[in-house]
Amino acid sequence: MSHGLYADQHSFEELASSLLTDERTCSFGKLHVITIGQNQSEDTWSAIWDKAERIADSILHQRLGRTDACLEIKPGQYLLLFPGLSEEEGIIKATAIGREIRERLFGQTLATLEVKVQMMPLARLKGRERVAKAETMHHVLDSHDKQAGIHFDVLFQPLWSPRRQEIIGNLARIRRVFGDRELFGRAILFGGDSDPLALEANACLRRAAARISHPCGMLVLPQFINEHALKDSGEMAVDLHSLAKTLPGTLVVELSGDIVSLPRVALRGLVGMAREAGARVAVRSIPDAESAHMFKSNGIDFISVNEADIRALGLTPSATHALFTVAAHEVRGSGLDIWLWNAIAPQDIKRAANLGFALFSGPPVGEQKSVPASPHSLPANQIFRGG
Repeated sequence: MSHGLYADQHSFEELASSLLTDERTCSFGKLHVITIGQNQSEDTWSAIWDKAERIADSILHQRLGRTDACLEIKPGQYLLLFPGLSEEEGIIKATAIGREIRERLFGQTLATLEVKVQMMPLARLKGRERVAKAETMHHVLDSHDKQAGIHFDVLFQPLWSPRRQEIIGNLARIRRVFGDRELFGRAILFGGDSDPLALEANACLRRAAARISHPCGMLVLPQFINEHALKDSGEMAVDLHSLAKTLPGTLVVELSGDIVSLPRVALRGLVGMAREAGARVAVRSIPDAESAHMFKSNGIDFISVNEADIRALGLTPSATHALFTVAAHEVRGSGLDIWLWNAIAPQDIKRAANLGFALFSGPPVGEQKSVPASPHSLPANQIFRGG
């Protein structure tokens, strides 16, 4: 390749060394074309990847300036060097290039690929052995990515049954700390329903479930479903089989996202995968009567309503209670049990329990913790005290 002035590794490293010596403002980084899913045959995938490399190579050749440098370190991974550009200026330029590559890839129906960009000040390399070597740059970028990447935690919320007046299980809930805020559930997916981050969130929930070391009763395991998660269903199936063996008869896979709009064949495939693994299936939704019967006919057992999502809509308490009534009415007669998650007030639980909601999670039920609660008695008068 001949991007900018420098094509070979020696020239690239010589430029980096001279820039470090001159104390100039510079930035370096990596542009990486990555795979999101690979369900195609080997021949099809090879053709797709060849086309993706040609597109990336062409755009890099067009968009990099005469003094910029680019080195292909392996297929689809490029080290970039921007003399005269700060980290902020470098990330703007590299992101624009990455966006153009991604748009061209999607234009070629290559939706299984994504483009990731990292940039850092070149001065970050000072004080290291082999300071200007491409290998050192790559190592520094990878190390920083691992330290500064997105991290998820999983907390468990106790599940309370008003009929049994007991904590009978746990709901896994994903948490992301963003700045000084705690974000839960769908709030972590800034990219909306199509966010590829759903893959890591789902896997993080499954890993947390696999670490449970004591009996915790029913475990409701959310899995956010979008186009990326559907392509990852093979890995999900392997994990669910393993979990169902260690949590026999207690695992419930809760599908969330735009489930109502899923093609029926995709929905049946997901439900069949969970059932084959030995799990039951819930859907997080507020369905109408037709959708509720459709869910039941496709093998789904439970509907869960997430009060946290309702609160995000800005509804008043009276409107929220009215929505509980509507949800219970639409589900009634379908054969589905209905649950309420993340209730914040005893009166919400009391109102929903009177409407036929069967399970609850949220502050009145108990604190969320990194270790799931063991089943135990919790009388209704403790839940509703003060309510």
